[in-house]
Amino acid sequence: MNTLLFQEMREARGLVYYAWGVLFAGSRPTDAWALRGGLGTQSDKTSEALKVFFELLGRPLDAVRLGSTRAAIEQEYRSSRVDPRASAWMVHAWDELGEKSDPRPWVWQTIGAMTQEQLQGFAAGFAAVPPIVGLVGNRERVDLEGLKKIADVVEVAPAALFSYGSFPKAQAGAVAAR
Repeated sequence: MNTLLFQEMREARGLVYYAWGVLFAGSRPTDAWALRGGLGTQSDKTSEALKVFFELLGRPLDAVRLGSTRAAIEQEYRSSRVDPRASAWMVHAWDELGEKSDPRPWVWQTIGAMTQEQLQGFAAGFAAVPPIVGLVGNRERVDLEGLKKIADVVEVAPAALFSYGSFPKAQAGAVAAR
């Protein structure tokens, strides 16, 4: 997904400095999955960049890109191993998922056997969920009217983002105790 987002948004259209997307699986069988993404752009290009970002996520899967993705996943599974220092953590994660053993061989086989239609249905489930977008930038330069055409806009004061209150002011000459 990162290659598609970067090529379409940066190389083809010059809308962003960077763009990425990743699918996070839940750590337990009942956990929700999350499709997360990010992009860096100029404030005045925000609404156009978001529009393209969502358009790309909703696109049908391309057979050529799907083939190269399968090859990359195949290479990753063939060349990766559980780092001995991480084995306890990995086993704990598998236990949390309810797995009796390493699930990677089964996942590898399942991904390789999925049809383009099955993968498209899987991806469509994420594209259909209303997104939550967080923006940080110069409010005066962001096209709020353009953003309102994409989704509801709710402005949040910085103080509402942090429950622990403001940071205390440092006193001149004060040294933090360790």
